Amino acid sequence: MIYSMLDNDLYKYTMQQLVLHNFPNTKVEYDLSIRSKNVDLRPFRQQIERELIELSSFQLQPEEISYLKSIRFISDDYVEWLSNFRFNPQKHISISERNDNLFLIIRGDWLHTILYEVPVLAIISEAYSTYQQSMQPKTCTELLNAKVEFVKSLGPEFKFADFGTRRRFSYMIQDHVVETLSRELPSNFVGTSNVHFAMKYGVKTVGTMAHEILQCSQALFPLPTHQKDMFYRWSREFVGDLGYALSDTLGSDYFLKDFTLDLAKLFDGTRQDSGDPFEYGEKIIRHYERLGINPKSKYVVFSDALDLGRARDLFNYFKDRINVSFGIGTFLTNDCGIAPLSIVIKVQNCNGIPVVKLSDNPEKAMGRDKNYLEFIKSYVKSIT
Repeated sequence: MIYSMLDNDLYKYTMQQLVLHNFPNTKVEYDLSIRSKNVDLRPFRQQIERELIELSSFQLQPEEISYLKSIRFISDDYVEWLSNFRFNPQKHISISERNDNLFLIIRGDWLHTILYEVPVLAIISEAYSTYQQSMQPKTCTELLNAKVEFVKSLGPEFKFADFGTRRRFSYMIQDHVVETLSRELPSNFVGTSNVHFAMKYGVKTVGTMAHEILQCSQALFPLPTHQKDMFYRWSREFVGDLGYALSDTLGSDYFLKDFTLDLAKLFDGTRQDSGDPFEYGEKIIRHYERLGINPKSKYVVFSDALDLGRARDLFNYFKDRINVSFGIGTFLTNDCGIAPLSIVIKVQNCNGIPVVKLSDNPEKAMGRDKNYLEFIKSYVKSIT
């Protein structure tokens, strides 16, 4: 189900580089959360465990090393380190059964565990999806072809990327999607978050940071300044590249409190990943205007559970006021006639200290330590 050390999303490697250079001895724990209702993953346990063990066989190949070195913000010393990296799932991943379902924990050094999230989710998603429905390329292809024609009708200004590795139907379906989009929509399809497929099809690999960076910053820096501290550390690491700030780890209001003039000028834009995207777009435009920044000089990337119709509506609504682009995931890579599995893996503690994610969707608030989760909710509310 996983075919390469690079069959993973770019932001896992950029974050791993940051961790290597700044937090190499940090310890973390991640939990799997199954959001789909009435789904029991226990029948797939043995298949998932076999696929996880297969991860230990991967290492960077010479052409993959050359490819990574061609990306200007990936440092040579990190590529050298990664070329010696091996997955060790027997050490880092624990699977058991709890509350009539699978319970999965990833634990260990952040540096050595950060790459697990995406392939683990992709394995679980493929095990579930292919069991629910044997692969029907005709169905997937017909739906994909309709998407291609829809995008062509929007014109070349509409830009989007594939963000669908984590909850794909299968490796083969994502391969088919990226190949088709890169061939049929060269003006619209800006690339994929999956580094392996970007290399295979000669398209741009896209992505910046994920929630775990800002979650762990809750434990690595003083809480009142943790978000700004991590954004500054990020900007020093990548020196002008990867300039899209993730906006919703503790909610967009909390983010905007910290997204002051210096950071708003330092970053090219923001990524919206929860809540009402129209509301967020209005918020970020007003924020830039209050700071005296022309919103048309900035970008917002919408990436929360999008389909192409929703993306079109956002594009038409905001295109004359701020630059917009879209990261579209499950709708591209798991639209094969069944309901996709909704699963996430989030960091739960860092150096033994609880961390949480609130987001702009209250029901998506996550934190293993419920007392700390309630404390952070109260803390954020008191200052926003």
